[in-house]
Amino acid sequence: MAEKKKTTKKKAAKKKATVRTVRAKPKAKKKVSRQREWQRKMREEGRCIKCGAPAVGKALCPTHLAAERERQRKLKGWKGRKTGALSYQFE
Repeated sequence: MAEKKKTTKKKAAKKKATVRTVRAKPKAKKKVSRQREWQRKMREEGRCIKCGAPAVGKALCPTHLAAERERQRKLKGWKGRKTGALSYQFE
């Protein structure tokens, strides 16, 4: 008959798989600039985040909406225009 090997407590403890739990670090409250606070306030109130005029979309007035559209077209090099877009309806 084959004899069974006896394991000591130390060896048995090493054989067990240990699972570590990682604790999430508490998130520190980040400081937000006055400008960003103002932009958030304007957006919540439905006003333009750049000038405070009534917004037509989510965050911009017709003037700034068109300016942002043209800025993006120049930056990205877009040639075509989507004339049915919100920014074209107010021109």
